[in-house]
Amino acid sequence: MKNEKTLWTITRNFGDSRLMPELKTLLFCGNGFLGVQANAPGSSQTSGTFINGFYETTPITYGEKAYGYPGMQQVMIPLVDVLNWEVSKATASGYEALDISKGTIELDMQKGIRKTSCQIVGSDGSDLLIQEEVLTSLVHSQCLYSRITLKGRGKYRITRRIGPPNLESKESGDPRKMESLQKDLFRKSDYTVTSRGCMIEETTTSSNLSYRCTVCLDRFSRYEGIESNQYETLYQDIDLDESSESSRLLMARFEADPPSGLPSEKVRDEQKNFPMDWQKICSEQENYLKDFWKKADTIIEGKPEYTRALRYNSYGLLQSTGTDPARSGAAKGLSSGGYNGHTFWDADIYIQGALNNIDPRRARTLVEYRIAHLKEARDRAEELSEVGALYPWRTINGRECSAFFPAGTAQFHINADIIWGLKSFLDHSGERDILLKGGAEMLFETARFWAAFALDVPGKGYCLHCVTGPDEYTALVNNNFYTNLMAREHLSFAHATALELLDEFPEWTAKLIKQLNLSIREINSWRHIAHHFYLPKVEDSLIYKQDDSFLEKSPWDWEHTPLEKRPLLLHYHPLKIYRHRVMKQPDVIMGLLLQKQYFDKEVFASNFDYYEPLTSGDSSLSSAIQSAVAALGDRQEQAEDYFRKNLFLDLEDKEGNTDNGIHLAAMGGARIALLYGFAHMEISAGVLHLNPDFPRNWGRISFSLLHKGVLLKVHYDPSDQSVQLTADAPLNIEINETQIRLSKNEKQTVRIFQEIS
Repeated sequence: MKNEKTLWTITRNFGDSRLMPELKTLLFCGNGFLGVQANAPGSSQTSGTFINGFYETTPITYGEKAYGYPGMQQVMIPLVDVLNWEVSKATASGYEALDISKGTIELDMQKGIRKTSCQIVGSDGSDLLIQEEVLTSLVHSQCLYSRITLKGRGKYRITRRIGPPNLESKESGDPRKMESLQKDLFRKSDYTVTSRGCMIEETTTSSNLSYRCTVCLDRFSRYEGIESNQYETLYQDIDLDESSESSRLLMARFEADPPSGLPSEKVRDEQKNFPMDWQKICSEQENYLKDFWKKADTIIEGKPEYTRALRYNSYGLLQSTGTDPARSGAAKGLSSGGYNGHTFWDADIYIQGALNNIDPRRARTLVEYRIAHLKEARDRAEELSEVGALYPWRTINGRECSAFFPAGTAQFHINADIIWGLKSFLDHSGERDILLKGGAEMLFETARFWAAFALDVPGKGYCLHCVTGPDEYTALVNNNFYTNLMAREHLSFAHATALELLDEFPEWTAKLIKQLNLSIREINSWRHIAHHFYLPKVEDSLIYKQDDSFLEKSPWDWEHTPLEKRPLLLHYHPLKIYRHRVMKQPDVIMGLLLQKQYFDKEVFASNFDYYEPLTSGDSSLSSAIQSAVAALGDRQEQAEDYFRKNLFLDLEDKEGNTDNGIHLAAMGGARIALLYGFAHMEISAGVLHLNPDFPRNWGRISFSLLHKGVLLKVHYDPSDQSVQLTADAPLNIEINETQIRLSKNEKQTVRIFQEIS
């Protein structure tokens, strides 16, 4: 394999004191609570700084508004920028700023640090090496660090400008970008200078949310008052005539909804106790990541570039999801305000599906976030004259803010997606206590929605009308296959769970049933509806229809569609697209993958072959699912092609929009394709099943996963079709239909034989 260190780092060059826009997001640093974009030193660009779930609200303007349309937009907003700095050299006439126009930026995924390095050659031939290290602590989630090291000779000054975010976003016809922001985001802004730095407290104008940023320097020379467009300017002096190398540290602690009116002496006391020991901070960060990579790492010996990319994608998940149930995983993570920082079904399927077997605590948080917003889901169902609970298509605070209902609210499958996330979390973690802490209530209330929404049609069974499935190029249809299938499984799971809870916790469950005004008859009706749900299918075929009318539509004329007219959503009216047999992303095969226990290789292959040429790939959610289903259908070449496209979506800016933020769903999708697709992972009756079938040119492959608290390590060798297994606790597992009992730390090797096609 390549040099091992290079497989843990992402390195890019910059010039002209500016980063390419996509590098600002690609190399962001985050910890699930706090995220900060990359930046070049001395740049006029600001580093977008975001707190997960911190947003402002603005009215949604409609030309024609109807009942039930959301009234307010939610936008995750950038906060104070603490990473703007420059270095000046002392001269006879004062300090002169150095021209730091070129350098490299390296993201180290083992150490959890982003390093910016520049080398300046003086007129006298002397060298000065400048390095900034940025760390968002995974141990102290509120803390962001910037350590600047100078190596050379002379006297220098580090100027740190603490300033407001850049709000110069422009109106765009691209719904994936961050909304244009008003200038007066904050109705209240207070700045306080302290003996070790400064403190900024701000409260939003409309959403009335507050945050506090306390900046602390290890060595503080002096400060200047508020400059134009700045809050504070802080100086740190370094004399390299005494020592050839010296460093200065800045720590910024961000708090969401802090207690108001903090006395200045309290601020001083708190600053004294801030974690400022750089070596200890780095050690804590590295140890945290060492534990994370034990569970998350995948090594593909024949494709080292895949190994690095898989690490980057897993690292992105870690950086963008936290352990606070008040905060979920936004579509762009914490790399930008793209999609306004909203949470979609991505969190419950793609992100949840990946985190379940990497980091159960973060996976659980995604479920807890949904539970915490059950009230808003009930309110939304009532607003739409429906029963039970209906979750929003896109949101931050639990309320619907999708202004385009055909591709928003009509995606009722969000309810079933959330419950798929709950069930998959339970299957992988075994943490059934979450059912007693709101999970069962959420499950039952969302099941009620389907039971009332479904219509029993003679000759067909239970149908769902006027819905939109995952494919947003097809809207408001009858019997979308994905939605019907997922609703069916939702109801079946709700019925089974209710009976299990009545048996395990009879008093508690009886109390909940009474509280919800449920009855055993209603619970049993869920099973009846599930057993009689209609799934549209082509007669005498293995092909499932995407919906009742999709296959009757005219195919899209790709021959006369130039590349500059892609993606279609930016160049054609929705009605033009809706009238054609064209897909933004997988729909039928997505359902097949998520409910793979019901389908065999022939079904996967037939539906992949049919729908693949109809899928535009205009969505970043496409390629991971296509890869997984192609692998399940024994379409190995196509499976790898789509796997690679998904894997390098951001690293190679495949869609030309990484500047809007990284694609967190695709990052989760990389692991889904690897495990659910190539490794044929499935959980049945509580037992983990694997049947690895990776491409031969990948060489030996090693990966780990957590199952019910047990860490399983898998080593696959294609040369003799063997799988070596090790678990850190006793575990029952099935490999290619061979049942195995692993003892603690015991190594077992199993030979597998794939069917030759």
